[in-house]
Amino acid sequence: MNLNNLLRSDRQEIIDWASESLARCPLKHYRESDPEENKERLSRLFDLAESCIHTKNLIPMMEYSKKIGEERYRQHFDLEEVHVAFNVLEEAIWTKITEKVEPKYYPQAFGMVSTVLGFGKETLAVTYVSLSSQKGKMKSLNLSGMFQSS
Repeated sequence: MNLNNLLRSDRQEIIDWASESLARCPLKHYRESDPEENKERLSRLFDLAESCIHTKNLIPMMEYSKKIGEERYRQHFDLEEVHVAFNVLEEAIWTKITEKVEPKYYPQAFGMVSTVLGFGKETLAVTYVSLSSQKGKMKSLNLSGMFQSS
């Protein structure tokens, strides 16, 4: 089975699995949200990821992730919380890939899913950092110790 067919045929099962995984995570804002609302959020993210994979176009993921980053930032979600939502969806898709895709097609399937959702997570992070730095909340990290010679 190819990735596009898998995403269409197993959509609900993937979303259900990701939703259950998200519910088990100790994430303040997702625990306070209605489980159906969380499932709907995952459904929207899944549908967008599936569309981006099908069309091989990352622009919609960039636009969505920027919008979600701005919304969740204003709602005081931690960046980690939103990243976990992306991660549980990615893990659910990966699980289905290993069940239904021939191993010789794993690199392409995993690569497509990771590229699309990874780009979304990167856009989220850039959005959060940008918003945090505008508010003066972003502290500079001293990483010089990582680059000292022995």
